[in-house]
Amino acid sequence: MLWAGNTTACDICGCSGGLSAGGLFPQVQNNLLGLRNSWQHFDHPRGNFNGKSEVLKDHIFETDLFLRWFPRKRLQVWVNAPFRVVNRIETERITSLTGIGDIQARAFYTVIQPDSNYHKFRHFLLAGGGVSLPTGKYRQRDENLALLPLGLQIGTGAWSLIGNAVYLVQTQRVGVQIQGDYRMNFENEDTFKKGNNLGAQTGIFLRSKLFRNVLFLPQLSYRAEKSMSDMEFGLIRPVSGIETQSLQLSAECFGKGWMASVLVRKPIWQNSPDEIPFSGMMFQVAAGITW
Repeated sequence: MLWAGNTTACDICGCSGGLSAGGLFPQVQNNLLGLRNSWQHFDHPRGNFNGKSEVLKDHIFETDLFLRWFPRKRLQVWVNAPFRVVNRIETERITSLTGIGDIQARAFYTVIQPDSNYHKFRHFLLAGGGVSLPTGKYRQRDENLALLPLGLQIGTGAWSLIGNAVYLVQTQRVGVQIQGDYRMNFENEDTFKKGNNLGAQTGIFLRSKLFRNVLFLPQLSYRAEKSMSDMEFGLIRPVSGIETQSLQLSAECFGKGWMASVLVRKPIWQNSPDEIPFSGMMFQVAAGITW
């Protein structure tokens, strides 16, 4: 019988592999160049073993170099280049991986955009998508030469197509932002296909000024994600697929020639096979220049 007794941790993903469209700022129409740093941990249930060593936690740190560029008024291009540090903590060892992850390139068109910043009621609609490149390593092993799960690897080894849509409604002080995102993953060279991802998010934000030239945008959001089952050799992997819900609190500041943001995401619900680790809180800070 599959998965009876102790589970082999090398087959368990350390990360839900979800997709967030965070970083799309319809409220501010500027070119951006910056760094985004995030930290997240995953707690393993009892019984996940790597040989005789029990797996306890996975820690994922990511530094993301991002660029937003407006080649035209309604068209924006995003490029994200992540550098990942992954640590798996077990009772007998700690395994660490580092390297450049999968680079993403996306383009968005502003379908609806008001002509003036002085409207009391404004709304935006952005739609677009892009591609995730297989630039990160995905066949790395631990000290016992056991292949680590794909969710713990720096990259995926496969191409992905990404689609996003963002709708925003705001008055002079209060706004609501709704977004949806979808990632279609393709098969890598090991005939492994990571499950496609579907996400939706809604949030309310305030628009105010801390100082005369500093725009302050705090936001409270709810996010739901679903990762479909993984496929290997054309068959569904028995321990795969996950649904999550989370609350997110963020704040963004835009000054003359700079921007900064902070974000905290807390998972509130997870539906997955018992062997899959539970995601902990995620913290993120970002800073950059604008022009």
